[in-house]
Amino acid sequence: MTPDQAAQLQPGQITVDVQVPDVRKTLPETLRTNLMNTLATCMTGSMPANINVRVDNYKEQNGAMTVLLGDHVTLVGLVTFTDAQSGRLLGEYRVSEVTAGAGVVGLAILADAENGLSKDFSGRICKEVFKS
Repeated sequence: MTPDQAAQLQPGQITVDVQVPDVRKTLPETLRTNLMNTLATCMTGSMPANINVRVDNYKEQNGAMTVLLGDHVTLVGLVTFTDAQSGRLLGEYRVSEVTAGAGVVGLAILADAENGLSKDFSGRICKEVFKS
């Protein structure tokens, strides 16, 4: 998708498909909510585009490991944009968000991985796809 095409888009329907076992059942809705809120700020055009996020990798921190050695949280997915009217593929993007931390401060930073990563992942889409 060219920058000119991306500038014409506004969020349509947003779906989240989690392909990773053993994640919290709330992850899809948390991610979808953060996508709706964040993408509305960078997709300011007039053409509705449906957005599907297929989560391929999700990892939360191990509390003990974070304090002792450091750890990270990860959210990786394939983001697909399709024309809301025709269903035509507009673009696909591999998006990855990783946050690391160590010690007690790291434990606090990584504590709400689901919400924090969802917000950061959504922001990464704005930066990488919509350059905002």
